Amino acid sequence: MGTQNNCTTPPKEPVLMCRSNNYPNGFYCSWHLPSPTYIPDTFNITVKHDSKEIVCEKDASPKNRCYIRYLHLFSTKKYKVTLTVTNALGRNSTTISFDEFAIGRRGDFPQFSAEEDSVQLRGPVMYRRRLTRHRKLNAFVLE
Repeated sequence: MGTQNNCTTPPKEPVLMCRSNNYPNGFYCSWHLPSPTYIPDTFNITVKHDSKEIVCEKDASPKNRCYIRYLHLFSTKKYKVTLTVTNALGRNSTTISFDEFAIGRRGDFPQFSAEEDSVQLRGPVMYRRRLTRHRKLNAFVLE
């Protein structure tokens, strides 16, 4: 049997992901560390649209997620989300920027799985849809 080395470490760059499942109201951001630090970590998330800071409403559960309401619909300005993680040994951060239309209308690209007469889009439950072949039109139709 091997022993597990649980040495305390400063945080590595956090993983940050944002998706919208209720466009045009807002979007969710969630995060996690790629590896444990074995000591308490504090996460601070800031969201900006153009130069204005937006409130990120943290969920009670899960604790690593928050909700952001869109300030302006059809805006050409990017949203910028920065996540900073800090513990007694150090800090690290990551930032993502995106257009409202990129997250609001399509989110992350789902994975495709080909079947004989249909393609199942596999991704987060909120984005799951089914493409079915319409034989008369010789095309796929989104259900």
